[in-house]
Amino acid sequence: MGIKIKDYFVQRDNILTFLGLLAICAIGFALRIGNLGYLSFWGDDGHAVIGTLSILEHGYPLLPSGNFLYHGMLSYYFNIIAVLIFGAEEFAFRITSVVFSIMSIIAIYFLGKTIANKFVGFLAAAVLSFSTWYIIFAREARYYQALQFFYVLTFLFFYLGFFKKRRPFRILAAIFMVLTLFIHGIGIMLLVLFIPLFIYLGRKFFKKEVLIPFAAVIVFNALWVINQVFFWQVGRSFYAEDTSFMSMIAAYFKLPDPFYIKRISEMFPEMFALTIAGALLFVIFTAGLSIRKNISFDTFYLNELELKIKRLRIPFNFFLILFVFWIVMVLVSLGRMYNQQRYVYFIMPLFIIIFAYSVFLFSVFLARAIDLLYASSSKERPGIPKRTFHALLVLFFALISIFTVSGIDPVEAIEVADINHRDPIDVRYSISNIWDRHWDAATVGEHIAQNKQEADIVITTDIYNTPPYSGFLDYWLWTGDLASWAPYRKIGDYYFDDTYGVRVIRSITELYEVLNSHKDSNVWVATSYSLYKKEHVDPLIAAFLDSRKHELILTGRDDVSKLYYFPKTDEAFRVTMDEFFAKKEVADIDLETSDLALIDFTDAQSAQSHAFGFSSVEPGIGTWSLDDRSFVLFRAKAGSDYILKMAARPFSVPGKIQELTLIVNGNIVGSYSFYEENDFSTIVFDIPSEYIIETTGYIEFGYSYTASPKDLGQSADIRQLAVLFKEISIEKK
Repeated sequence: MGIKIKDYFVQRDNILTFLGLLAICAIGFALRIGNLGYLSFWGDDGHAVIGTLSILEHGYPLLPSGNFLYHGMLSYYFNIIAVLIFGAEEFAFRITSVVFSIMSIIAIYFLGKTIANKFVGFLAAAVLSFSTWYIIFAREARYYQALQFFYVLTFLFFYLGFFKKRRPFRILAAIFMVLTLFIHGIGIMLLVLFIPLFIYLGRKFFKKEVLIPFAAVIVFNALWVINQVFFWQVGRSFYAEDTSFMSMIAAYFKLPDPFYIKRISEMFPEMFALTIAGALLFVIFTAGLSIRKNISFDTFYLNELELKIKRLRIPFNFFLILFVFWIVMVLVSLGRMYNQQRYVYFIMPLFIIIFAYSVFLFSVFLARAIDLLYASSSKERPGIPKRTFHALLVLFFALISIFTVSGIDPVEAIEVADINHRDPIDVRYSISNIWDRHWDAATVGEHIAQNKQEADIVITTDIYNTPPYSGFLDYWLWTGDLASWAPYRKIGDYYFDDTYGVRVIRSITELYEVLNSHKDSNVWVATSYSLYKKEHVDPLIAAFLDSRKHELILTGRDDVSKLYYFPKTDEAFRVTMDEFFAKKEVADIDLETSDLALIDFTDAQSAQSHAFGFSSVEPGIGTWSLDDRSFVLFRAKAGSDYILKMAARPFSVPGKIQELTLIVNGNIVGSYSFYEENDFSTIVFDIPSEYIIETTGYIEFGYSYTASPKDLGQSADIRQLAVLFKEISIEKK
């Protein structure tokens, strides 16, 4: 029969344990709950919002794009209760994380107590409750805290079920191993637990009470991986560069990177040092047990399992947490997205338990050393009294904890609730190591929702966090090409995002086309910090929007997020290409009054026509193009055909053939391959009249590769070069 609650509280120790854990949880809750709804959704929070709202609408996370959102799916179901009570606002999504955080504190206490003793359990719970990083992450709207709780709870169930051989917990462990996958695919790391189980059980591992749940968990994990790699359309952990098998393998496996080790050592320096010392302690502990066969774990006040391998007596619980933590740290480091500290948040309770276990062992060793010294000083005294020993143990445990715990700053912890959008964020505690400010999607999005008209067009650089506030979306402005993150796919001539199914604006010319094709509608452009990250948005677009002072109507609370409003117009063009490039003069390429225009790239006077993507003119030699594309502006007569001729040569790279693609006003005219690497080629293109527009137009040159002379060992020149232009002529047919 189970212990009744009234029987449990009869014992004084149980009352003190309950009150101590209650106090730790209460303080942890107080540090997490303040001002919870102030900060805007950010990062991937929008997935949690749309996933939860889709469940409320359809019963499962069916996205507006028509795709199914497996990623984090179970955590979205957990959000439903708070959303129904408080509405789909920031507080509702974050209070769910706070609740899971408090449950994680309770779970880590019981795991520490079960693995070692109450000392370890209480210290682990206190660190998890008071440490700044855990407070900050417990206030996030995403699955981080739910994943941590499920991982710790599953670890506890696994230990009780498979190592302590308690059948109900074996069943629970298998169930929770599968459920954790539905919070995040990284839950597959729970499979690592079967390795130390095999080491501990040996041939007994192959009994049905182990093999059946093991086989079931393996099958579910295999199906999950197959589904994620081949069938997921949204929220994939890694993005392959193409659909080849080798590309997919490369997306999931890389050599381990020391990033996580460095980050943890920076965030918790003293604790990290003690966990490293923990490995040495394990060796010393094992050696001592193996030499002194009569020593029991009760002597050390530990709830340890023992593994005997010939003459070795191994403290298996200590081995278990050391083994699982370090193996998982290595495995997580194999993927392409190994450089974000959030990916090890779930495993950090084991780091804390290793630390707490090490503190306790040091305390026991010191107390025993004093006991032995006292006993050896006189043959008449067997040792210090038991009460004195216990007092010394508690004293050493408290002192070592105080001087070695790190990541806890009471003032910093209290101030977490008062962080605003303008405050710099410690990147060590941020969900991304490149985000030093919590950007504000709310202010601009809410303004759109309050002022938009039915036919208005909404464009955003933040595909996930603008829609929860604006209510709808038409375009995602994103020109980046991140190998590890590409949540969009090409359909026909355009790209569409995986979540909302809206078109992705992938270039400045596409933005030009969208603004002008919707000139009879009001257009809202919401920007975030991504506008100023060249890996996210073309700097040309940022420069264009920064120049539109009249259209800028609102700046967010972060002083970075902005809202631009382009009212509908009766003009033929809402914006022209010369406005994009801030070029006021294009007279030297004016074909409206002349049938022939010549651009001499050896003459510095021609530089005004080089709108973008060119280096400075080298007199008498020519002008190098830079990066992967270049632009030239011109005016011409609509309705006329033209011939374009150019003299150019490529920057030669052994084994590569440069291919130049010519695009006029967004239309691909043709391409040319430079087979003669060192000589100037004369290249001719016909430009049909339908490609000519009645305003300033543009010629875009695209290149198949760029390279720097420095990389090739030719000189100290670090420019990324593609093609050297000598001259271009455009003539009316």
